[in-house]
Amino acid sequence: MQGGDIMKQSSRYALLMCAVLSWLTMPVYGAEERIATRDIIVQATPAEEEAKYESQQKTIITKADIEKKQAKSVEDIVFNETGVSRTVDSMGRVGVSIRGAEPRHTLILVDGQPVMGDLAKYSGAGDELQRLGTENVDHIEIVQGAASAKYGSDAIGGVINVITNKPRKKAGIQLNAEGRREKGNGDIAPFSNYFIRADSGQMGKFRFDVYGSKQDIMPIYASENRKVSALSSDEDHGFLKNSLRFYGTNSNMGLFGIYDINKNNSLSFRAERYTEDLERYVKRSTSYLEPQVHYKRDLDRNTMNLTYNGKNDKSTWKAELNYARVKEDDVTLTSDYGNSTYEGKNTLNYVDNVDHRQWSFDVSADTQVNAKHLISYGFGYAQEDGEGSRLKNAPHTYVRRIDPWDYDKSLAVKNGVPSSTVYRHSFVKNSAGVEQWDKEKEWYNGNKNDPSTLPQFTYEEYLQYLDPQAGIDAAAVMGLVDGPVTERTLKKRNPEAYERYKQFAKTLLENNREFIEDYHNNKEGRKDENGHYYPALYDAYLPSFYYGAVPGFDSTKLKLNGAYFKEEYNKRVNQQTVGTATIKKQHFFVQDMWQVNKDTILSPILRLDHSDLFGSNLTFNMGMTHNLGGNTHRRLKANVGTSYTEPGMGELYYNWEMYGPNITNATIGGGEARLGWYWVGNPNLQPEKSLNFDISLEGENKNTYSKLTVFHNKIKDYMSVYNTGYLMDFYPQYDESTTYGAAKFAHAPDLIYSFRNIGRAEITGVEWELKQTLSKHWKARFGYTYLHAVNKSDADMPRQLLDKPQHKIDIGIDYSDEKSGWSGSLWGDYYIHMLDSNSLSGGGNYMVSYIDPNNPDRSVIRYNFNNRRTSDMYERKTFGIWNLMIQKKINKDSLVYFGINNLFGHRDDDRAFSGRVFRFGANLKIGSDANTKEGAAVSTDRVMSPVLLLDFLNRPFDTEKETGVEVIGDYRGRWDSHLGSDRPAARVTATSYIDDEAAKNLADKKEHGFEGRLRLGVDARIGKYTNVTVLGSAAGQPGVDSAHETEGSKGLNHQRLEKADITHNVGKWDFSAGRLTEPMGVTGYWFGKEYDGARAVWTGKHSQVRIGFGDFSHSTGITDSAYTHAIYTDFLRVPTVDEFLGTTLDTDGSKKELIVDNAADTVNFYQQLKVLRDREQALAKRVEDAKTKAEELTNDIWTKENLEGAPESVLQPLREELARTQASIPVLQSEYETQLEPLRREQFNVVRRMQEIVVKAYGSDAAKKTVSVRMPEIPVTYTYHERYYDEDDGQWYDEEHTFTQKLAPGVTGMDQKDPLFEVPLADTSVLQDNGKTYFDNWYDKNSEAIKKAYENRAREIAKIAFGDNPYTMHIADTALDDLKSRIYQQNSVDLPDSGTSGQINVKTSAYYPTLLADYFNGLTRLLEQTDGYSRLPREALGKYTGNVIPSRGVVLQRDYIPPVDRAAFLQVRRTVGNRLGLAAWYLRSVGGDSYTFRTAAGMRTEEREFSRLANVVGIGAKYQLGRNASVSFDYGQNRTDFGRYMNGHTRYDHTAGSADFVIQGRNNGGTPHFWALRFDIGRADTDMPGSWNAFADYKYFQHGSFFGGTGAEGVPDRYLDGIRSFTVGAGYVPAKNFLVEAFYTFDAKGINKRDTLYGPENFKLGNYTRIQATYKF
Repeated sequence: MQGGDIMKQSSRYALLMCAVLSWLTMPVYGAEERIATRDIIVQATPAEEEAKYESQQKTIITKADIEKKQAKSVEDIVFNETGVSRTVDSMGRVGVSIRGAEPRHTLILVDGQPVMGDLAKYSGAGDELQRLGTENVDHIEIVQGAASAKYGSDAIGGVINVITNKPRKKAGIQLNAEGRREKGNGDIAPFSNYFIRADSGQMGKFRFDVYGSKQDIMPIYASENRKVSALSSDEDHGFLKNSLRFYGTNSNMGLFGIYDINKNNSLSFRAERYTEDLERYVKRSTSYLEPQVHYKRDLDRNTMNLTYNGKNDKSTWKAELNYARVKEDDVTLTSDYGNSTYEGKNTLNYVDNVDHRQWSFDVSADTQVNAKHLISYGFGYAQEDGEGSRLKNAPHTYVRRIDPWDYDKSLAVKNGVPSSTVYRHSFVKNSAGVEQWDKEKEWYNGNKNDPSTLPQFTYEEYLQYLDPQAGIDAAAVMGLVDGPVTERTLKKRNPEAYERYKQFAKTLLENNREFIEDYHNNKEGRKDENGHYYPALYDAYLPSFYYGAVPGFDSTKLKLNGAYFKEEYNKRVNQQTVGTATIKKQHFFVQDMWQVNKDTILSPILRLDHSDLFGSNLTFNMGMTHNLGGNTHRRLKANVGTSYTEPGMGELYYNWEMYGPNITNATIGGGEARLGWYWVGNPNLQPEKSLNFDISLEGENKNTYSKLTVFHNKIKDYMSVYNTGYLMDFYPQYDESTTYGAAKFAHAPDLIYSFRNIGRAEITGVEWELKQTLSKHWKARFGYTYLHAVNKSDADMPRQLLDKPQHKIDIGIDYSDEKSGWSGSLWGDYYIHMLDSNSLSGGGNYMVSYIDPNNPDRSVIRYNFNNRRTSDMYERKTFGIWNLMIQKKINKDSLVYFGINNLFGHRDDDRAFSGRVFRFGANLKIGSDANTKEGAAVSTDRVMSPVLLLDFLNRPFDTEKETGVEVIGDYRGRWDSHLGSDRPAARVTATSYIDDEAAKNLADKKEHGFEGRLRLGVDARIGKYTNVTVLGSAAGQPGVDSAHETEGSKGLNHQRLEKADITHNVGKWDFSAGRLTEPMGVTGYWFGKEYDGARAVWTGKHSQVRIGFGDFSHSTGITDSAYTHAIYTDFLRVPTVDEFLGTTLDTDGSKKELIVDNAADTVNFYQQLKVLRDREQALAKRVEDAKTKAEELTNDIWTKENLEGAPESVLQPLREELARTQASIPVLQSEYETQLEPLRREQFNVVRRMQEIVVKAYGSDAAKKTVSVRMPEIPVTYTYHERYYDEDDGQWYDEEHTFTQKLAPGVTGMDQKDPLFEVPLADTSVLQDNGKTYFDNWYDKNSEAIKKAYENRAREIAKIAFGDNPYTMHIADTALDDLKSRIYQQNSVDLPDSGTSGQINVKTSAYYPTLLADYFNGLTRLLEQTDGYSRLPREALGKYTGNVIPSRGVVLQRDYIPPVDRAAFLQVRRTVGNRLGLAAWYLRSVGGDSYTFRTAAGMRTEEREFSRLANVVGIGAKYQLGRNASVSFDYGQNRTDFGRYMNGHTRYDHTAGSADFVIQGRNNGGTPHFWALRFDIGRADTDMPGSWNAFADYKYFQHGSFFGGTGAEGVPDRYLDGIRSFTVGAGYVPAKNFLVEAFYTFDAKGINKRDTLYGPENFKLGNYTRIQATYKF
């Protein structure tokens, strides 16, 4: 043994000895003291007490432990436990490793049932740790060690069993709220978590609870910057930060009820709905060749459990029926333009719709056979079903065709087709059994193993030699084969390939002889139906025609193997293969808990599992618990057993790309890329099996608990992920044989990974845990884990298992002072010597491609696979994470807290660690397990007997009220938050437009705001039988929630009359008139506001009839519906870049003038500039014309007088005209000079206005651009000497030479711009005063540097000319005189007379001052480069130009639900017994206004008119479950044509996969209906401090069934118009007349589809939070 090994082993023994000594030195209690000791140790929870006597080590995380750290998910707390480690895979998914086993070896349960996780198990069910909230958890059990004998498959390493709270026997409510933020976040708490739970308390034999939560999953942004590429773009495309994990929001809502049949038997039911909406952005380099990848995941999970529990004197038994279903929609998009808001930026890369279902039936029982034996036994059946495009290799598959528009509405459109790479590849297995793409089948309809079916001249060769870009005409195409014009023909470059080309021509001729003969005879030289000539078809060049090189020829007519080129390939576009699989399992187990003697318990377990895929598997475990020395506080535990883990569906049937390749570097001649990851399952996998041993000592006394464990786990058939060594290459045409191969890095392949059972792993370790009470206020905890986790057989992997720290240390310190209410916790975890699976320190798994430097016709492609087989290929890491939590109790039931996660900000992107996170929150409990007085709801329980249905037959007239006047009112402050998706989407194309309100719907922006409302009025009893109530309000919202604005804070600037009610009582009748409140329905959702009219109410003992008539327009009508529809009409839109500039591309590629008729001064700037310049030229031309005329008259007079001898009578009129002309010249010159200044100023103002708009629209882009100052040239004289040899006299002579060079500064070196002479393009002060002020200030500030720049530039020229040879340089003293005015004159006044300087980049442009022209051209270039060179209308410009371009086409508008003007209604209510109330109501529109609705139909708009909006029939019921709990239900229909019209949908003429959506009109839907189901617990009464209420509901309101005016406080009307959703809410009265309420609505989805610019879409509304406080006075 080597010395180092001896030292290591000695170190291990030393650690073990320290642990043993620590345990042995604890105070010892004798056997006779057991009872006293147990009385002292009674602090432990029942679960902790039970764990002491189980042989397997079980750590209990109690509710107190969870609250101490304010953990919000299981992930937040389990990794602080000894022996439990955190793992992270390459996609950021967190796994849990127990005792060094893999994450897939950890079985995660909720209440003893496996969670429904991913289809695959290799990364464990780590995502479930994040999904499982802890605020409804009673405790968490962590079973350490192999546990399959008890729990079944997947428990090789251990088990995490999350035990949730059961319904409590006392009514109560729990409210938790937390905010989180990181440094740099804009808001105080941009991320929040909420939890609410309400218990009904025992109601006879029944009790239940409802609960709900919302958790923001914070983004974990990469701490490392993107890799800088040589092909970086200086444009800011709005790319979001790289996120290491998915982030977003998850929500859940559940109901748990228990019915006690009798004292020995009970039935329980649990249902839970969980949703998550997550995303992630990745872009690893700054190269513009690498797009940003956007991953999106929407997941819904429904779980249900029905359990029967029973017992008798000797036995207990349980039967469970469980069902779970997970539906996960995954979408991957790529974009070159990040979050830029312009149409057509995305490519759809991947979609997957996972449907994962499982149901199980389990029966178990415990029987006390005698005093020594407790037998446990049970059996069960489970069926798991999976479906998704990841499972392409599953036993059963089908083909699904997708329409890319269904997944994203911002796809790029290329050649009329939405950009999508979704494709159904066909696969064949190679000789090694690895899946490979069968391109031969899809391209040639051939068989890659049969050369006779393949072309002799391949498509790759066609690309190499017959460049399709040369296909300008047929002659050019065929000339590349063997023509005489060029040397680069196929015949000359590769004679052998040329011969195969001719062979392929013959093959095609034989396969297509009939068609070719017909073509020659009937089509060549003739015109087709469009008037175009059919091209000539040359038999010798048929391969070029087959591959589509000849323009105008339909290449689908030439076939090989019965199919044209890529016929099968084209059929598979936007298709997917979807696999389905089923696994059926049965199990039986038996366990004996054998009390050998008073100090020893043996626990043998035997379990038989059977799977229809893997057969039968028998596992066992023998456990022992022994009290040392008869002391129950000193225990020896030992276990030996077997365990196993079955592969999941993913490992068996995967066939999918987990992530694609990404460009890591790019240059002009090539680049580098990291290879993608492609999974291929292995259906031959077998379960992993293990043999586990462990022995432990544990004990406790009053202040100390300690545990020491030694364990060993041997795993065989160890499943390993391995690189098959093969590539999945979907772009094989990019190969080394052609220059196209240089771009291979941009089309890199994937490495194919699979799974295999490769051998053995062994894990040996030591765990030591110590908990110590240090004093009354302080406690400490220390945990240590040593792991020797080794790979025993896989030579391709390191010996040390990955992600398994050799040492893990867990430390915690707690402080608590019950008297002051302060408490705190500091805890940390250290991972020491861990091989990080995500950090390949040796690099590898990438490729490079570039033009072959030795052959410009070829490329070089090199793959660098990481084949290193030592641990050096992974980084060995040591790190620690610390967390802090400080809490303060406000009272016994309320606390606030502040905490910091990752206290010291340790970052490691490979481990997906977030930065420092600040947390602050509050928890509140009322009743139930709270310590305060029971609330009013509980008090009511004590005084009410029997249970009665309250407030169901409410009368408008209170007969017990006394005469008098009372001032009434309240103030309500409300905070609303809408978690939208912030979708970037263009609002306009050249022929379509989205108006402001519809755009708000589609953008779905995140919003939050505060609103106040003050109400004040009087309530007067006049006489014995009349009551008058008047109530007015001032609020931040206009009207009711029918037009709700969330964003922004609002004052009390909207006033309205809330109520004006005159009610008169006559016996059982109450007659009312005025503005009356009339709730309809039982749940309060359909209507609960006011109407103006009259009402009569008859109330009997068990019945009530309400009848009324009035105007409901005051509180109905929905103006902010989430739905949209299209009309066809004229509209004004924002400009395109061309329209903004007034220029456009000509056919030759140059710019020409574009005239926008009747243009506003915010567009068409070239035209504005040109008009002013034309006026200037016209003035100048008048002067020049006068001078020309004078000159011509002078010449004419001289000729006539001296040559022709004309008489004076002829000359005199000419002399007078000459005199007049000469006299006009100064006048015209003066007019020119006078008008020139304002004309020039106006020209500069035009460009300045243009600049201001561009800078506002694209400020970040403009900030990076500059314009060069044109500097006056000065002469510089150089003198130098030259030696030359005179051959005539044989002498050397020295001759002096002199030359003068004009030069100006502005550049350094050859072409590097000098920053001194660069003016910011975004600086709007430059063009003020024609630049005079700017240039004067600039010169004054930099005059010395400017002069120095002239000298430096002169020396640079000399350096270039003379090198190191001597010279002299002379600059005249006067050369720089008056330089300031000359700079201004050259840039802002003078007009160039030649060259391109001073010209706008437009054909026939006049000359302008160079500063003006340079700014115009610079702004033009900027606009053309922004928004991905989009030529569509620019919304960014439109914000400042306005909608100024007349257009005609489709306009999207927001739907509008009109108010119900006049209506009559009838309500009937009746109570049945003490608990049940039934209701029915009818409301019908009577008269009122007619409303016209418009919708597009082709190139026109259809109109429909409706005079009757409402004909609503509804029924409802409410059942009082107990004194504090009730359930209510409503159902109704709106039986009108209007309702059916709104419940319809737009009819499109659309072919899936195309970009054409032609609206054909609107189809009516069925009669719209609505229903709502609501559970209520408690009652918040402002007259009773401490009272509370809570509720949970589900609502389904079809479009057209609801008119606004909801009586519910939780959501605005928008969330009830064609929406289905869940809501949880609660209210609490902390003091009399003061009510605090919170509501959370989630999973809100549209029932119908709404229109977009690219067809209909399913949509959802963001989760909605409302918190409000009301003070009543």
